[in-house]
Formats: sequence, structure tokens, C-alpha cells
Amino acid sequence: MKCSECSSEQIEAIVQYGSYVLRCAHCGTAIVATSFLAMCEMDAEFFAYNDPGHGRQPLPEALLAHGPLKSIYGSIAKIASSGAAVLLLSAQPAVPPGCHASDVASLARAQRG
Repeated sequence: MKCSECSSEQIEAIVQYGSYVLRCAHCGTAIVATSFLAMCEMDAEFFAYNDPGHGRQPLPEALLAHGPLKSIYGSIAKIASSGAAVLLLSAQPAVPPGCHASDVASLARAQRG
């Protein structure tokens, strides 16, 4: 997915009020949005942070919740309903093009020792 404004492929996921928004990490343009409620049954693990703003890395002390999205959904929804923006980061490693998920899992096991 590329940003229509700057062509960046760096995308961030933000939850604010009841919306789940993908935005460009480079220029901050909103790319697509859906209801956060549509995401509430996901088993995938995420880290939820107070949003530091597009293109910025969150600080460790900004961590709000961590775990399967369906387990932390309520906490995120409560914070986001006040208007605060919550940055969601996948706990799963990104798989580079041409690399298989099993290769990434093997690498992760090797790094853990």
C-alpha cells in the first residue's frame, strides 16, 4: 500500500474515537479507515501506545497495552473514545519481500538462543 500524497510505503495504524485509521508514517495522510469495532475479534498480538505523531517512534513508557487485540480491545477503545490517538504496532515481525514466514520464525528462534 502506498500513500497517494508522497508514495511512501511506511504505514501506521491509529485508533481514535471509534475509527481504525491507516496513515502515512512519512507525511501523516490518512489512507483508509474502518470501524475499530470491526477489528475487535482479532487474535493477532499488538502493542498499543499513546500516539507520538506520524513518523515518530513511541517511547517505552507510552505503552498502554499489549496482547491479542481481542483481549486489549476494551482498554484501547476506552482510551480512544476520549479522543486520544492510540498507535497499534503488530507484535509479529514483518516478513520482507521474498522471505517466508517460516524463515522469520527460524531467525527469531535463533536470536533468542
